Amino acid sequence: MNKAFEISEYVKPTTVDEALAALDRYGAKGVILAGGTNLFLEGTGGASVAIDVKDIAIAKIASGDRLRIGALATVADIRQAPELKNAYYILKEAADLHGHNLIMRLATIGGNVANGHPVLDFPPCLLALDAVAVLKSSHGDRRVPLSEFFIGFKKTILRKDELITEFELGDFSQRSGGAFMKLAWSQVDMAVINLAAVVDLAVDGTCQKARIALGTAGPIPFRVEEAEELLVGKKIDDALIDRAVQICKATANPVDYFRGSIEYKKHIIGVYVQRGLSSALQRAVEEA
Repeated sequence: MNKAFEISEYVKPTTVDEALAALDRYGAKGVILAGGTNLFLEGTGGASVAIDVKDIAIAKIASGDRLRIGALATVADIRQAPELKNAYYILKEAADLHGHNLIMRLATIGGNVANGHPVLDFPPCLLALDAVAVLKSSHGDRRVPLSEFFIGFKKTILRKDELITEFELGDFSQRSGGAFMKLAWSQVDMAVINLAAVVDLAVDGTCQKARIALGTAGPIPFRVEEAEELLVGKKIDDALIDRAVQICKATANPVDYFRGSIEYKKHIIGVYVQRGLSSALQRAVEEA
């Protein structure tokens, strides 16, 4: 066994309440095991008890007053979800680029977010969709906007006694479209650059809502609100997109390492913001 993943105890709760009781019982010794794709790679961080939550019924993707995605929904579930249309389609695009079939059937959206790494693919999409994370503990529930969830490199506001149970997505009209963009060395590799863009059009064709979320442009994934505000209330054209591109490049703060220099990454961010906004706009126009 990989020493980084050596455990002394394994528990398998079947309800959220049982999982929360296990988190309380084991404290820092316990670690949540969902799909395990990050955990087996990175290790338990010193925890010795695996709390396997895979059998808990929080994997549903459902529409109602708003679209909700259970934290245990796998990448494969998201790829196949008919509810993910218009702006929400960006989640399916991210899922399609999420590695090979084995990973897709194991990895969960909740684990992808809880990991906190800025190169992972679902956080930019969820940020662009105004997602709220529902966090449960034995002390009560919290609803945290994803824009407040990430607080540093691989650091989140998720407490050791909390479990992500679902994501509530924001409200986007039938005249919305989106695009997810990713540059990686291969389909199974982590992103060098990734981002999500959403455009929601009013009846007159002006932009009533815009979202641009960058995932690999700093220590945490984030929205470029200055560029979003530039687009709102206007009919988006190439010149306006170019101005948004410049804002995004100026805001981005990628790291300089062997996967790409800062200059290269900022260039790609500019290219992908342009492509992403253009594609999102075209899809919104087609839906209008």
